[in-house]
Amino acid sequence: MLQEKTYQDWSLRLAFALPVLLIVVVAGMVYLPRLWAKPAQYDFVYMRDDVTTRAPGIACPTVWIENGSLVKSDGYTPDRTSNAGCENILYRYDVATGATRRVSFDEASALKYQIGAQSKDGYEVRLSYGNSGPFGGSSGPAVYLSGQGISKQLQLAGIDLSSMYNFHFLGWIEK
Repeated sequence: MLQEKTYQDWSLRLAFALPVLLIVVVAGMVYLPRLWAKPAQYDFVYMRDDVTTRAPGIACPTVWIENGSLVKSDGYTPDRTSNAGCENILYRYDVATGATRRVSFDEASALKYQIGAQSKDGYEVRLSYGNSGPFGGSSGPAVYLSGQGISKQLQLAGIDLSSMYNFHFLGWIEK
């Protein structure tokens, strides 16, 4: 009788301990990588495509990274009409402070850029289009700095995330 009660106590304790242990293990797997993650080292440049002021049929100048340098097209339509009222605005994001500042094309083109979407320290900027989750609703679109086992939502100046088309990651700045 005593042996049977001991067995029942042991199985009851195990039934309560396993879920708690599972929660601790999952929490550890989520939060422990953050302790050893090296912070991002490279700033980046992004562009806001001002699609709201563009007249129909007008192409804005396009900006991109080619061979480590910033390049800009003329942005004219095929019939060479003017692209007045159309502006691509460039910003530099400082990963150390989380600050964003507007930069001119000349200032941004004087910088050298890394090739590729991922920085040399293993980070990338990704755009999340939101999800509905298990209870409905939407978290909405957001921009994240991800790498080294962590993901951080960024607050970027000049970006209206209700229109996913106005954010364009350009490149990581070489140190």
